Amino acid sequence: MPDPRYEDNPFILITVKEALAGTRQHNGGIGACLVCEATGEIVERSPNQQHMPYFRSDLHAEMVVLDR
Repeated sequence: MPDPRYEDNPFILITVKEALAGTRQHNGGIGACLVCEATGEIVERSPNQQHMPYFRSDLHAEMVVLDR
């Protein structure tokens, strides 16, 4: 259960889930989550995608989120 003293906890959990997805895809355990500060809604989320199916240095998780 998220600790209410730390309001970012739910978003950290999402980035961890995305990181695990990236690991399953052999892309490294990094995830990103972009949240609208005004509404608290998730705008975009993504795992790291830079190694599979071939190397792409521009597909770090945070870069994928910002490019969408």
